[in-house]
Amino acid sequence: MSANILQSRLTLHLLAGYNEEGKEIFKTKNFSNVNNTATDAQLRTTAEALLSLQVHTAEIVTRTNQYAVS
Repeated sequence: MSANILQSRLTLHLLAGYNEEGKEIFKTKNFSNVNNTATDAQLRTTAEALLSLQVHTAEIVTRTNQYAVS
């Protein structure tokens, strides 16, 4: 069985603050149509550049790949 990446997405998960009960509030920023051949290291570099422009603190950065399985 082989799998081909159809689409990739980069997501920044950001800590936006705290509510009145002290619970964390998270926001996400999604970047679709990421080059399927981009390496994780390249995406990490891109994410670091994008995070430097953010006001909120980064919690995690994820890459989501959508596959066609045949």
